[in-house]
Amino acid sequence: MNGQFSDPDGEEVDFSMEVDGTPSGNIAVSGNSWNTPNINFILWEKGEHQVRIIGCDISGKCSEVSQQVNNSLLFDQVPNQPDFIDDDDSNGLLPASSALLTIISLFIGLICVRGRE
Repeated sequence: MNGQFSDPDGEEVDFSMEVDGTPSGNIAVSGNSWNTPNINFILWEKGEHQVRIIGCDISGKCSEVSQQVNNSLLFDQVPNQPDFIDDDDSNGLLPASSALLTIISLFIGLICVRGRE
């Protein structure tokens, strides 16, 4: 959530955030704008939750904004299953051809060494 504020008296405004009446997190203030941090709603029970932002000036005059958040979708998601590599692949040509090339290169090396002697 984010928003803007102004105090007609020019007093400093302090902000607080509540989720279901429980103080939660800090509000970032820049100029006359405020932003809430990301809220990890998986920490709360499944269902509707009220997020309230309360701004009060030094003289005690307060204003608030609230929003209902339903976190049910977080609990309904199926966790991703890891992809497993299928080891029953019948294309086993690569290791065999690699071994064949290794043997051929050894023979060529032996022929070259014997040719120099």
